[in-house]
This record gives sequence, C-alpha cells and structure tokens, in this order.
Amino acid sequence: MRLTRRGYGVAAVAATLLVVGAAAERPLALVGAGTLCAWVLVALFRAGRQFATTDDSLALAITADRRRIQPNRETEFRLSVDSSDATHPIAVQIEWPAGVDGESKTVAIDPQWSVTEETVVCTVPVAGTYDLPRLSCAYRSADGLFSQDVAREESIELTVTAPSPDDIHIGAGGDPLVGTYGEHTSGQSGTGTNFIDIRRYVPGDSVSRIDWNATARFREPYVREFENETIQQTRLFVDNRACMWEGPQGRTKADYLREALLGVLTQVEEANDPVGLTVIDDDGLRTDLDYADSTLQYRDCRRTLAGLSKPAGSVASESLTTVGPETAQRTAGLLAARTDAFAQTLRPYFQTPESYVLRLESKPLFETIRRKAVVEKLRGWSVLCTDDTHPQETREAVKQLVENGGRVTVFLAPSALFESESTDDTLRAYDRLVDFESFRKSIDVIPNVRAYEVAPSTRLNAVLDAGQRRR
Repeated sequence: MRLTRRGYGVAAVAATLLVVGAAAERPLALVGAGTLCAWVLVALFRAGRQFATTDDSLALAITADRRRIQPNRETEFRLSVDSSDATHPIAVQIEWPAGVDGESKTVAIDPQWSVTEETVVCTVPVAGTYDLPRLSCAYRSADGLFSQDVAREESIELTVTAPSPDDIHIGAGGDPLVGTYGEHTSGQSGTGTNFIDIRRYVPGDSVSRIDWNATARFREPYVREFENETIQQTRLFVDNRACMWEGPQGRTKADYLREALLGVLTQVEEANDPVGLTVIDDDGLRTDLDYADSTLQYRDCRRTLAGLSKPAGSVASESLTTVGPETAQRTAGLLAARTDAFAQTLRPYFQTPESYVLRLESKPLFETIRRKAVVEKLRGWSVLCTDDTHPQETREAVKQLVENGGRVTVFLAPSALFESESTDDTLRAYDRLVDFESFRKSIDVIPNVRAYEVAPSTRLNAVLDAGQRRR
C-alpha cells in the first residue's frame, strides 16, 4: 500500500503544522497535526480492509482460443471481470513476461458495470511453457489517500512447441528399437532387489553374483549388480552445441534427439523417479537442474528442452578415426623401437599421456561430464544425447559416466542423415553411415552402455536402400 498524491499532500500539511507548532509554541497547530495524523491512520486501516474485501469479491476469468501453439503464432486471450460487489473504481493491468510479444493494457472497471470483458493478443517466439498473461489489480481508497497493486494468480498455461518431426527412428544398426530403454528390470525372482546391470568384479564380491556370459565376452570377471530400492536417479545430458542444429528447420539433430529425450522423461515421470537435467553448449555447462521427483521438476525439464535454441559459435569437428589413449600408447611403443628421423619427430607427441587428457579437458562435453561424475558419482541411469561430430570426446565422456558403475543410454544423431538428399549425396551418406555405425558400436560395447541412433526414418531407409542397390 502506498500514498497517493493527495495522501502526500495531507502528510505534508500535518508535518508543516507539527514543525510550526513545535517551533512557535502554538498548541493549536500541534493539535491540528495530531488530528490529521489520527485521521490518516484511521483511513489507512479502512483502506486495508476495503482493498482486502474488494480483492476477495472480485472475480477474474481468463480464456484462450488455444493452449498449444507453435512459435510466432498469435494467441487471443479473453479477460472477464465480475465487479458486481465492488464499491469504487478498479483498474486491471494486463502485462506480459520477458520474451512474450504483447501489448500491455490497463482496463478500467466501473463498479456500476457487473461484468467487463477485454480481449488481448500475444505472440511467443521461443518454445516453452508460459503462464499468461500477468494480471494485477490497482485499488484506490474512497478518500483518495491510498492505493495498492495486488498481483492476481489467474492465468492460462500456454505451451509453445517447436515443429516436431513425425518420422523419428530410434534403433541400432538400422533396426528400430522394440520396447523401452532404461526401464526398471529384475534379474532375480522374489521381492526386495532389482537387477541394475553388470560391472567389473572387485575383491569381496560374492562368486555367486558372477555373470559368466559377460565374463566370457569381456575376458575378465563381471558381476551382476542389484539394488534394494526401486527408486532410480536419472541424469539427462543434452549436447546443445552448434553442430546439433544441422538440418532443415524443425528437423535438426536437436529436434529429433529432443523427441527421444521427451520419451525418456515421460518414462521417468511414470516411475516417479528423481531426474536431473544438464545442458552443455560450446562454452560448457549451460543449465544444471538438481535431482527431484516433483511435478514441477518434470515440467521444468520439459520447459528447458522445449526452449533449447541454436547457440552462436563455430563448429569444430573431429574425424571418426581420431585415436584414443590406448591407440596412442601402442603407437608410442612402436615408435620407441624405431630410430629413423620420422619416428624421432613423432615420438614426443605420443610419449606424454597427460597431453591427451589435457586436450580432452578443453572439450566442453567431456569436461562437464567428468566434473558431474566426480560430484554426483552417477550410479543411477545416465542418458546422453549427442551426435558423431566429436567421436573421441563422446567415447571418453561415456567412459566417465560408467566409471562408478552407473548405467548409460546414448542417443546418437548421424550427421550423414541431416544433410542434402541428392542421389550422389545419398551414396556418400551411405559410406558415412557405415562409419557412423562403427562409431555407435564402439560406444555400445562399453560395459553398462547401450547406444542407439536417432534419425529421420524416411532418410535412413533411403540411404540404406541406395547402399544395398550399389552392392
């Protein structure tokens, strides 16, 4: 509550009388000042009760012609105000939050009108979920001394969705995935324990928990891991670097991967599992939501995913044949056995394994995941959405995710399927898709990891058909 201009005038008169009465020893002036102050206090009390009663009796209703729109599409809101119980004029202010284009408007409400209606229009350029519009009521006391603005909770939840692809393929090696990914599974009968996955054997593990199939596959002991609770923490990692926005508008890598991740989020919400969201761009960590299993958390995750946009910056890619630390160490051993000038020139580049780590630390995806793995341990389910632009960085980031025994699902967008679609390009895309499949398999063979390609199904089928015809 605040004083109006008239209220400030009365306060100024009271202050003047008080000063004059005290300075000139005029008791009458002091009595006048006291009388005015008492009157203002009584008026303040009455105004507070009046504002509260009026606000409680005022009925505001908001309707919209649609609640789900695409960016930059106009939406019409209709405001209806029932002021039949009001005793003095009211002003309803209609405003919009940052990022929403709309005309702010003040609607004057006369107490003689029982119902007042007003229509406003807005557009939202960025995808997301918004509570619109923002309403507040301006009240003024009958004596004109006080006014107050009261925010109202009435609003419409408007969902702005970017055009989503309708031909999404999620699978492995061109075969679509059947069923769900990352659901709660059980490896034993009975209750009380749930099978998580396999991990390397460590001294102290029971021999009865050894998974002999996995041991034979990886040529070292692996055990089955169980947990006593069915609650599973899930961390979603989203690569939002510039390379993720390759492709036609509304059909970029980011658009397809977003759909896959929204499916995961729905699955997590149905299980009431805690979920966290980490968004990484070219500068590093952009968004990091802590674990929570509330409706608000699931909504915030969806809003964050819907609001992703292409960041400014260049795209720096790696070759799919970039060497890893194991290859670098083998090469260093071969060079050490040679004495020619060529070997002497290359030897310094392979002798320091720390240089490989330092190079990776300059990569935002790897560095962000490495730090999250240190802080959170990531023993639950981690989901990573990225592409094949930075293959070695992705491989090493995935290894960080499984370092503490967690399970990982990786969704990969093949760059070859998000470029031009001419006949020659389709044939070249097939060769690149073969390289991508080798990359996907190199991720999928990591223990506790499942890797899937996410791509336009029509484009994928066209490229596969072109490759088969060429054979």
